[in-house]
Amino acid sequence: MARKAQRAALMVSFFLSLAACAHHQTPTVAPVRFHGDVTDAVGDAITVPGVARSPDLVSASVVVTDESVAFSVRFAPGTFDSATTAITIQLDADRDTTTGVPLKGMGVDYTVGLGRFAGNRATLSQASNGERCARPAAPCTYAVGTRWPVTFRSDGVDAAIARSALDGFDGRLNFRVLAYVMPDGARFSTVTDQLPDYLKAPGTVR
Repeated sequence: MARKAQRAALMVSFFLSLAACAHHQTPTVAPVRFHGDVTDAVGDAITVPGVARSPDLVSASVVVTDESVAFSVRFAPGTFDSATTAITIQLDADRDTTTGVPLKGMGVDYTVGLGRFAGNRATLSQASNGERCARPAAPCTYAVGTRWPVTFRSDGVDAAIARSALDGFDGRLNFRVLAYVMPDGARFSTVTDQLPDYLKAPGTVR
């Protein structure tokens, strides 16, 4: 876990160094305030007709510094393609199941979209009461907010958003990652894998 936190911290430093170079400043390593890691078994992805190899999640990490929240998602070799694989990271940013969209033991306040449907950016969306949500009730949908840089790897993706983009965020959260695909001709996307697994508690950042 320490190695994953170090890797994610270096990723945060990379994004910060880009901004520093633009201002001709010497980049510094941002201290990690909170972090969390989750792993998943290889080979448990759901088979989807028309998809040669279903996206198979193996790990995810979240690292929080004073300025940013960084995400790192990895897949089993040969199962990730940024053009066809979609990723949603669900964030319970206040660790309160009574706020946000109620999903699998979390109150999802934000989602981060990566890969297909998000293009070459990370899309941050916030829980919202849409027109189809029951009244009165908890939010049932999400409103797209800001977009952030990503770095695609052969086996996954790294992204970082500003910590200030999460309202009232104290640095700790619960999270879950979903991977899904939409084969040609399909009307809906199919979730191929998630971590932690469906019956397990969400990942934690502490």
